[in-house]
Amino acid sequence: MTHATAAKNGSTETPPGIGTERPRGPVTLSPAARTDVLRDATLICQAAVANGERISQRSLARQLRDHGHRFPNERLNGIALTIGLTEGKAA
Repeated sequence: MTHATAAKNGSTETPPGIGTERPRGPVTLSPAARTDVLRDATLICQAAVANGERISQRSLARQLRDHGHRFPNERLNGIALTIGLTEGKAA
């Protein structure tokens, strides 16, 4: 049932997913999750170098998320800097 249909039928119940927002504020990773993200980021960059490929921060983020990691875009630069991936030194 859509939200509009529920309103027409007099229902005050909000369908799932309507009106929900993601929590705002800083997202903190547990030490284990941070270690996992950095380990996988390092392996992704090493694989790119071994294959003679360049990797951008955007590509790194996509591949990390494909591996199941979740982090805000604001953390990507810090991840890249930690593993030695910078704009002037893309793998």
